[in-house]
Amino acid sequence: MLFVNVQVVVADPFNNPIIKGLYNEWLEQPGSEKAKRYLHTEYHPVVKSITSQLQNW
Repeated sequence: MLFVNVQVVVADPFNNPIIKGLYNEWLEQPGSEKAKRYLHTEYHPVVKSITSQLQNW
């Protein structure tokens, strides 16, 4: 067996200056409507039909 000793650094993303800048200039605050709209995604199945294949052709 192979064991790998890996040190993982745990950091709060809100202490990252890039993330702070995104929220200050664009997303307003965590959980805001803008943040939900742009950062949260939903799954929707893709329907395979001849029509959809022709549209992509």
